[in-house]
Amino acid sequence: MLRSLAVVEKDMDEVRKDMRLLDKLVYKANIENAFNNESAEAVKKAIGFKEGFYNKHGKGR
Repeated sequence: MLRSLAVVEKDMDEVRKDMRLLDKLVYKANIENAFNNESAEAVKKAIGFKEGFYNKHGKGR
């Protein structure tokens, strides 16, 4: 099946558009995931600090 150059160019434009959309979605997911990981680490550190403080000072929770 032969296709004209115009049809191939149109198909390539659609592929490029889809690739740009995919890149944007992956970029957004990476940013959100990085933020969630940082938040989780901050919570872990805060909990660890609290437990360490209570253990050191002999206070109950």
